[in-house]
Amino acid sequence: DVTNSTVTLADVAGLFLALAANSTYAFEAKVMFQTAATTTGIRLTQTVPTGATVVAQWNTPTSLTANTAANQRAADAGAATTGVDTANANTLATGALIVITGTTGGVLQIRFASEVAASNAVVKAGSNLVATKIL
Repeated sequence: DVTNSTVTLADVAGLFLALAANSTYAFEAKVMFQTAATTTGIRLTQTVPTGATVVAQWNTPTSLTANTAANQRAADAGAATTGVDTANANTLATGALIVITGTTGGVLQIRFASEVAASNAVVKAGSNLVATKIL
């Protein structure tokens, strides 16, 4: 498990992949998370190598029947959810990403933050990242 009780983005240990230069990748991320209070949401995003193009869509549930979609066109972009229906309950967020690297390879890293300072957001063990190299 990785815990963040700040609004500052932090890396999710284990959810990263080295990317080759001049390549195209498709990613599917499945992130199981909890927050410490119903009034605390989570922000999910990613970093990419310098010069890379990224488009991403993160779908993060706020209840069993509602979710927040965060469409991103840049690294470390996107907004946090504004809470969850049940504190400390396992919840699954999903992300679909396309990354096109330039002349510089590097690392794609999944990152997260709590929506509320001093309130925990936890990415749970078992979260995963699957990549397919397209070109």
